[in-house]
Amino acid sequence: MSYYIEYDRLIALISAAEDAPLFSPEAWRAYLGAETETVRTFSAQLAREWQPLHVPSALCQTVMAQAQAHLIASGLRWRNLWAHVLRVTGNALMLARAAEISTEQAFLLGILHDVGKLDEIQHGVPHESVSALMAQQWLQQHDTQLSVQVIERLVAAIAKRGAPSDPLVKVLHDADKLDKIGATGILRRLSSYLGRQNPMAALHVVLDELARFPQMHYLDAARLAESKRNFTAVFLTRALALAR
Repeated sequence: MSYYIEYDRLIALISAAEDAPLFSPEAWRAYLGAETETVRTFSAQLAREWQPLHVPSALCQTVMAQAQAHLIASGLRWRNLWAHVLRVTGNALMLARAAEISTEQAFLLGILHDVGKLDEIQHGVPHESVSALMAQQWLQQHDTQLSVQVIERLVAAIAKRGAPSDPLVKVLHDADKLDKIGATGILRRLSSYLGRQNPMAALHVVLDELARFPQMHYLDAARLAESKRNFTAVFLTRALALAR
């Protein structure tokens, strides 16, 4: 079978999963199956990229439930965004040790950074501002070990107004950007509304992200980014050839 046909089938499969409840690489592997080498290669790369997620504390569990409930309550398609949030949280946890921040802080950064995204779609208010406001309200309403200063830094990082030298800012930057390319970036765009309507346009979004991909702050992020860049380049070269 021509790999062009295999890529066409893989793209169609991912695009058909718009807003599906696929929140782990294992769920995606089960959904995609293993019919072709192209699918198997994609699933294997996805498993390498998608970092493990664990919940470090009761506070994190509570805030995670609040964030998911808020997205669900919007009435909009939320599952694709939630999968992105979980991946970013896993990336942040991966970087916590190198950044010398707690896993709790890393988890909260990831799980809260896009909680206002659907509010932006509905009301036009920048999601960074909405997410930061909710982060501040939720973290202050719980009796936690987080200091006022740490909460302020978390909120500033989410609002994208934190000091560039702050490890929280650096971790969120790397963790979020990593989900724009690679197998995770490809399925993120293809399993969106745009991917469902126009898969090639969605892949061109990934191509643009690849061209503009920034430097990473941490070695583990840089290593993962290199693997993602290489995979994305090959995938897009073959997939976009289908449109010619």
